[in-house]
Amino acid sequence: MGIIVNKEKDENTELSERIAADLREKAQEASALSDPDLADAEFLKNTKNTSRFSYWWFLLIPLFLCLLLLIIVK
Repeated sequence: MGIIVNKEKDENTELSERIAADLREKAQEASALSDPDLADAEFLKNTKNTSRFSYWWFLLIPLFLCLLLLIIVK
């Protein structure tokens, strides 16, 4: 009885290892296809980093629109 159970565990382990190897191979292929070298991308050549103060525009523009709306409604 112990030999049968032990043999099934070995088969399951071998199957799990083959599945893991296949998944690893597919993941490597997918990462190679979907992650081209972005440093050489043409669309990044004439861009610059966002300055730290430019994020304030995301706060100031909605506030300005709310104030404008309040002025119009009154």
